[in-house]
Amino acid sequence: MYTRDARNSFVYDPKDSKWETDKRLNMLFKWEGGCVVDDVLCYCDIRGGKVLRAYDPRKISWVVVKGLERLVAEGRFSESYYTGSCRGKLVLFFSKDRRIKGIRCAQISLERRHHQGRSEIWGKIDWCDDVLFLSDDLFVTKTLDVIL
Repeated sequence: MYTRDARNSFVYDPKDSKWETDKRLNMLFKWEGGCVVDDVLCYCDIRGGKVLRAYDPRKISWVVVKGLERLVAEGRFSESYYTGSCRGKLVLFFSKDRRIKGIRCAQISLERRHHQGRSEIWGKIDWCDDVLFLSDDLFVTKTLDVIL
């Protein structure tokens, strides 16, 4: 599990039942609103050009998730993005337009690829659609992956 406060990132290892500070997570980006899918921490970086970033603890590095440029461009006017996980896939919530208040949702499969000796993470949109429209301001505060 990953979490952060205003200054530091923390990682919880359930095998050892302990929390540790991970300064590598803070080296380049002040991530927030992230989620973990297949041991990879993902978040939408709205300060760094609105891209989806992933932190791979095995490689100890942040990478831009490739293949989602069109989806991220769709939400270029969105003021916030939220990530969640569902059945081992990444779910991205955002508003498509500032004038129209509503929530758009995309389910994304993540795939690791190796290209020219480098590890890359690619996203493939499984589906994307508007899930809620109202005239009031809407926002996502928390996502939960429920297992039945």
